[in-house]
Amino acid sequence: MKAVIFKIFKKSRKVFSGYGIGKYTIIQKTSNWLAKKLHPDYIIHNGNKFFLDKHDSIHYSLAESVQLPKNISKIISKACAEGNTIVDVGANLGWHTLEYAKLVGDSGKVFAFEPVDENFNLLQKNINENNYKNVTCIQKAVSNEMKQVTMELSTRIGDHRIIDKKISNRPTVEINTIMLDTFLKNEIKIDFLKIDAEGYDFFVLEGAKKIIQENSKIVIFVEFNPYLLHLNKVEPKKLIELLINFGFTLYDVENTNNTEPSTILDILRYDDGDKNNLTNLLCIRD
Repeated sequence: MKAVIFKIFKKSRKVFSGYGIGKYTIIQKTSNWLAKKLHPDYIIHNGNKFFLDKHDSIHYSLAESVQLPKNISKIISKACAEGNTIVDVGANLGWHTLEYAKLVGDSGKVFAFEPVDENFNLLQKNINENNYKNVTCIQKAVSNEMKQVTMELSTRIGDHRIIDKKISNRPTVEINTIMLDTFLKNEIKIDFLKIDAEGYDFFVLEGAKKIIQENSKIVIFVEFNPYLLHLNKVEPKKLIELLINFGFTLYDVENTNNTEPSTILDILRYDDGDKNNLTNLLCIRD
C-alpha cells in the first residue's frame, strides 16, 4: 500500500510542478515531508538497484532524468567509455558511481571516495547489490595533503563538509585525508575525475596536480559553489584560474541553454552570496 501511495504522490507532484505550484514554500515543505514518510527503501535507476538513506534526504526517490546538452553528454560518455578509469570524489551513496561502473565495464576501474560512515556503508551496499567488481571504495576525504580534518555533519547526507573552525552546534567527526597524486600514483592513466567536495574542491584539485598534468585527455567534472568556497577561505576565482592554468576549457553544465565555453565572468555570476547559487563545471582540453 505504501508503494502505491508513493507512486500516486510522485505523479501528483510532477503535475503540480508543471503548473508552477511547486515554487511555494508550503508546497515544498509538504512535498518534502511526504517524500520522507513515503519513500521506498530502494529505487531502480538506470538499471541499478539503489538503496536510499532512511530519510531519503536528497530525495533520490523523486529524481527525474536530467538531459545535458548533446555536446557535453558526448564528452562525458567518451571519458567514461568501456575500459576507462574514473575517480569519484564525494561519491555519497553511489548515484554517479554506479553509472560509471556500468559504463566502464569489467575492463574499467572506478575509485570512489566517501569519508562519512553512513554514506560509505550505503555506497558499499549499492556497489555489492549490483555486483560491481570494478569499483574500489575508499573511506577517506581528499585534500592537497595527508592530515586529519574536522567534518561537520548535516541532516542532509549530501551536505557533510570539512570545516576549518566549528561555529555551529552540528555534530562533527574527525576524518583522515589523502592526496590523489599519492593514492593513485600507480595508475597508468585517469580518464575522468568527478569532484563534489562541498567547497573543498580547490584543495582536491591541488592534490591532483600530477595526475592532471600527466593525463592530457583527462576530463574533470567539478562542483562550483562560491558560498562554500568562501567558507573554506578560497576565492572562487582561484578555482577557475587553477583549471584554466591546467589548460582546460570550462563549460557551465547547469546552464543547459549554453553549449559554448564559459568565461571567468560567466562563471563568477554565481558568486552573489546566495548559498543556493551554484553549478557544475565540465573541464576539457582541446
